Amino acid sequence: MASQGDLSIPANIENHILYASLNSSMLGNLLIGIFPNSKAVLSIMINITNSAGIYTVTYGGTVYLLFFKSTSTVSRQVVLAAISLLYLLSITDAILQWYFLNVSFIVHGDSRDSIFWESLSAPLWLSTVNSALLSASFIVSDGLLIWRCYHVWGRRLKVIAFPIILYGAEIALSVADLVLQATIPLISSPEEASIENKVATAQQFTSLGTTATTTFLIGWMFFSAFKNGALHSESQYTRILVIIVESSAIYSVILTLSAVAGVIPQTYTIESPLSQWDYYVTTLLMNVSGLAPTVMVARLALRSSKNANASDTRSDDDMRFRNAQSLTDTEKGLRGVITLDIV
Repeated sequence: MASQGDLSIPANIENHILYASLNSSMLGNLLIGIFPNSKAVLSIMINITNSAGIYTVTYGGTVYLLFFKSTSTVSRQVVLAAISLLYLLSITDAILQWYFLNVSFIVHGDSRDSIFWESLSAPLWLSTVNSALLSASFIVSDGLLIWRCYHVWGRRLKVIAFPIILYGAEIALSVADLVLQATIPLISSPEEASIENKVATAQQFTSLGTTATTTFLIGWMFFSAFKNGALHSESQYTRILVIIVESSAIYSVILTLSAVAGVIPQTYTIESPLSQWDYYVTTLLMNVSGLAPTVMVARLALRSSKNANASDTRSDDDMRFRNAQSLTDTEKGLRGVITLDIV
């Protein structure tokens, strides 16, 4: 049993926290695929295990499709900037996790007790920066989705007013959470921890609402356009819509798991095995918030590339639009999604 001051922690609780701390970092490295140059045996094991780099490979392929396989447009430059920023945020978070992992397991690795207490005593600046990175990833990801919805709806602000309100609330809650993170240490009183947890949970539920409503609006516009005859191919329409919905759904599921954890007291009580939940979900959320929109852009880019290489004579099953001169702003927005002018 470990003790620090008046607080005593059973050995099995120590194991739960250490397992979650180590394995969630390994999960993050698997997703991001960039690893530090360390001679420590522990770091070497982690590097070998996580050399796949799912996010890095996906990001690199998407940049190639946008930069080398597509004509440069303002819309594509905006998308490329957004997914690059999301990747940079994930890379920065991974570097900080490596740093703290080395400090906890190597620098303070004299005993299990010392590692345990170090894993619960992250510097205030580190927890604050981690929180800022996660909040920034929410803001960029949701901002990109709203920007896409804005163009799909023919640049009509009234239609996306509700997502914008949610987006503003999300930014405000992110700032509030960052302030609390900067003033409340990791080990704090239950009252202080409860306040910070409520704000962080509200932020995540707000982000979930932003994603859900914006995705619904995009889907509804596709449905309305098809119903009104702007889109003539149900199969093509369905495939494009599925790409958009699947991307948002994956992110929304992980975000829901994280938000729900905030309303279950056992998940932020170290005596409970459920305290491991936050370690894994936060790691997934940090990466999936950038990976999901990047995968969607890659899939749309591949489809756009196939369409560009196809014959000008299209079959009845292909998606067709009316003459470009007669297109409304909404129809131009829909066509932009399909041709990657808006992704």
